[in-house]
Amino acid sequence: MTARRKLRAPGAALVSVVIGAGVQAAIASPAAGPAAPTGAFATEPVVLTGADLPGWTSGPETTARVPEPPTDYGVYNTQGSLPPGVRSDCYQSNNGPDVNGWTDPSHGDHNCFQASQLPVRTVLKGVPPQSLLGYRWDTKTRRFVQIPFQVDTRWQHYLSNNASGFAFYSGTDAMLTYTFDREPFRFTSNPPFDAADPTGVCRAQPPKGQPEATPDPNPYLTDSDELAFMARDAGDAAPAGAPLPTGIVQSDQVRLVDPTSGAVRYVYVMESKMGSDGHPVVAPEYTAANSPYVRYVPDPNADMLARSQSNYSDYGNARKGPVCTVGPDGRPLPVVGQGFKLVNGAYQLDPSTYVQRRTLDMAAVRTPRYQFSYGSAAAGLAGRWIMDGLQVSPKDQGLETGRYGPSLVDRFKGRAFQQSPGGNTPCCGYEDEQVNWNGSSITMGIRLGPVRDIRVTWGSDSGTNVTRTDVFYAYSVQHGYGLRVHPIPPLDGIYTQWNMDAGAVTTYYNPYNPRGVPITGINPTRYGDTTDFVGPSGVSESSNDQVGRTVGPVQVGSQDRSKCAAVPASVPEVGSPDSCVYGSFNLPDATYSGLASELLSWEELTGPAGTLVEKWSIDQGANPSPGGAQAVVEAVPYYVDDSCFDDGTGNSPGPQVNPRGADPTTWGFADRNGQPVAVSPAPAPADRYPAQVTDDGVTYDGTRAYDRRCWNHNADGTPYNLAGTATYDPTRPAQGEDPPPHPGFGPQGDVRYFEGDVATHGLHLMFTADSDNADLTTSVDEIDSIDNQIVLPPGVGNVGAAYNEQLTAPIQPVVTAYGPAPLVAPGVDVRGPGTDMG
Repeated sequence: MTARRKLRAPGAALVSVVIGAGVQAAIASPAAGPAAPTGAFATEPVVLTGADLPGWTSGPETTARVPEPPTDYGVYNTQGSLPPGVRSDCYQSNNGPDVNGWTDPSHGDHNCFQASQLPVRTVLKGVPPQSLLGYRWDTKTRRFVQIPFQVDTRWQHYLSNNASGFAFYSGTDAMLTYTFDREPFRFTSNPPFDAADPTGVCRAQPPKGQPEATPDPNPYLTDSDELAFMARDAGDAAPAGAPLPTGIVQSDQVRLVDPTSGAVRYVYVMESKMGSDGHPVVAPEYTAANSPYVRYVPDPNADMLARSQSNYSDYGNARKGPVCTVGPDGRPLPVVGQGFKLVNGAYQLDPSTYVQRRTLDMAAVRTPRYQFSYGSAAAGLAGRWIMDGLQVSPKDQGLETGRYGPSLVDRFKGRAFQQSPGGNTPCCGYEDEQVNWNGSSITMGIRLGPVRDIRVTWGSDSGTNVTRTDVFYAYSVQHGYGLRVHPIPPLDGIYTQWNMDAGAVTTYYNPYNPRGVPITGINPTRYGDTTDFVGPSGVSESSNDQVGRTVGPVQVGSQDRSKCAAVPASVPEVGSPDSCVYGSFNLPDATYSGLASELLSWEELTGPAGTLVEKWSIDQGANPSPGGAQAVVEAVPYYVDDSCFDDGTGNSPGPQVNPRGADPTTWGFADRNGQPVAVSPAPAPADRYPAQVTDDGVTYDGTRAYDRRCWNHNADGTPYNLAGTATYDPTRPAQGEDPPPHPGFGPQGDVRYFEGDVATHGLHLMFTADSDNADLTTSVDEIDSIDNQIVLPPGVGNVGAAYNEQLTAPIQPVVTAYGPAPLVAPGVDVRGPGTDMG
């Protein structure tokens, strides 16, 4: 029989983490065990849930919310006609002008957490989450010592953004996520305009009377709450009867077993007595401010309100107001024509030019091993879907020195419907992470602690309630995707992928390529990468893979887009204005990356900048959805290494100067400072600089115009004859590789090269049925997946299979009771040391 403790009195939440606080504080050393940890114990995190601690939890959380009628404020104010019990919790009946004089046509019904409509969420009363601490037994000193330990409470959120132009379909969706320290989506207001400080209206704050974050509706531990620590902080087993630290009420023992090596270590979860002030009498020794594992460093302009709007203007549909940009000196600068006007040299508000706005949310996450970056102030890119830096500290000294190497990744890239701009498909247009998803998204929340940092992005155009949850540990990252979108027809679907920096990684491994494949920007796949045209004038296909180079292009008729509109009226439209289908499409190369059944396979990319081992998995967490099975059918691994493939965004090998459009094909010294820039047509001779310009050891003639080219390709677009590549011809003279691109070559980047896909890899959903939960407020068909990344030092060789074992067979925790007899109800047996909780 499982004994149940008599549970303690409630206590107020202990606020122990502050955004950006203590970044310069002394770095605490990890609490090492009696011997240096090796294998999985050196790097793996361990996450328990409240359900693992039945003596301390309130049990499961129970919530529900009825579906709302479809809402489209651009057509009719549906919410205004509903009774309060059914209406959106965010609807504002009294919709007067805000502090900037703007009246919201959506009645404040933007990104919102709707409440559960049940009278209670839990039946039992567990312990206060802030009373729980982590310890290990120190054999040398024969005492328990605290370790970095983190309790992250989770509860069922109901997400909605009824102001979005796609809210009529997306509705309200349930999501089990965290209690955040800060919720940037709430920061939609600003101080009143002050002519002496005009940029003050760009300093975001919640509307008057609203909090910075939503309080946890469950004051006590629940089954879904998470308790995290690093396996490396475990120690020896404590002897029976060892005294618990002063102020500790009771303890559980967590036996940790590495299933691969058989190694066993121990951690102790202990409950502190609560003080009369509502705080635990034993304070945590490790917080977000002095964490030895992870630090969150917001950009100085992270809270600046800037223009944020998708290419599809009403998707996301943020509140409007005046905005600023980051000036040359790094400070906010009012934008004339976007909420500001100049009158006699002084800034004034101009409500007629207000634009959609959100906080920039740029930040870096630092650990001993890596630094991960969100967005770029210099490039004017907000940090939501823009994740454009992963730098490695080879000797794990990043937190101590603040120094990291060059980035492995160019950026995360997301694509919907097409891989590249300029095509036509049976449905919809082209969406990317920069112009579309970042412009329609908001940062849901940020949660910081001594073991891990958590950040959630919310929204992606018609995927109003699509979410991405990033969890950062000392040596690894988990990116969790909640895909909640309308059906997407077959052809090109959705891509979720990472584009690597050219020259930063040089070898790619997976189970199909255990000896490694060189990363050169020369496509190594045999088949699947095609460019197609189907229309009234003809049909054509060409490809840049090995089969395509061998067979050559295939064409019947011509690619005459001017004739697409001449389709007879009796022929059904396929969704595009001209009834043609054309663009770049991808099918998986089963000989290179496998098929859908290989979704759970591993990949490794390594080189002079560091190493990344990745593995995708279907998230079968607290709310498993049938969409997981759907993903296995529809999703395939995606890999392409082709520096000639222009997908519309990015900065490597060269910069995408004109996102979503045709990029300049030439560069020259036409910048006012005589710096090299990409420009088409080529600079006129009168606009070129006559000086000889030397950069990167190469001398250039400033009076010339130069053609841009693909990295590791000749001027005519043919790949270099590089040994080891798929196109190598031993009968021809071998060529040497181009040097790694030089991002500082010019103000735009290395304009000598086009932007291309270098070791671009991830997940490709060929098509999807509905994954937006069929207008219900519970998970029925959404596709939830996890991208697991392990960050390693440079040039480690093929270690993917070894780390794959850690991801497929992680350290297993077994929780038992430990310590003196707890207070229990009369007649209930007391658990003794080592008794299995069952």
